[in-house]
Order: sequence, then structure tokens, then C-alpha cells
Amino acid sequence: MREFELAILTEIAIPRVHAGEPYNKVRQDLGVLPGKEATEVARQLLIELCLPRVHAGERCGPLAASIGIFDREAISAFYTTVLQDIGLPRVRQGIPCPQVLGDLGISRGPARAEFLRMAMEIDDVGGGHVADRA
Repeated sequence: MREFELAILTEIAIPRVHAGEPYNKVRQDLGVLPGKEATEVARQLLIELCLPRVHAGERCGPLAASIGIFDREAISAFYTTVLQDIGLPRVRQGIPCPQVLGDLGISRGPARAEFLRMAMEIDDVGGGHVADRA
């Protein structure tokens, strides 16, 4: 059943969301309940549709809802990707962690905590100062 749900989401839901329909509504219309497969497809859609928007300067906060995704696990995984791809390079350039988090629109959650931990590791390797700004 799980493989069938994943196939439905991959073959039908992803193109519909790319065309502008909200993911949560499409998933419900297809009769797919929340679960591992639905979360994985939501994460994939966030990466495909929203990561380029963050690279273009939009804040993360409203992006998931803008495409109909409310799955906390998928959103957290998306935030982790954003912080690894965009946030950590900015910290390495010397931008303070609070500014990076604010610019990206990430104010709380496990991804934020993981980002601060990774930034501290950069600080340990780089000789300090990230901790002063976290």
C-alpha cells in the first residue's frame, strides 16, 4: 500500500502542485493519509519549489503554506536544507547567526538548533567569534 501511495503522490500530486494546486488538498483528494510517503513528497516539493525562492531572497516562513504544505517534519527537513545550503556559507563569510536566521525567516525549531550547533563547530575550527554572535 505504501508503494502505491508513493507512486500516486509522485505521478499525480507532484505535477498538480507544480501547476499551482495546494499539496495538502491534492493529497486529500487522492485519498492519501499523512505518513512517511506524504512527508517525503512534501519535502521534495519544498526543495523543488521553495528552495529557489529562498535563494532569490524570500523568507522561509510563509513558503510551505504558500504551496499547501503543513507537515512539520517536512518543513523542518526543508529548513535544515536551507540552513545547510544557504545559512552555513553565510556564517563562514562572517555574517552573524542571528542575522542569517532572521534573513532566512527561521526563528525556532529543531533545524535552528542544529544550525547553531553546526555554526559553533565552524567557530571552533575558525578561531572564534561565531559564538559571540549566536
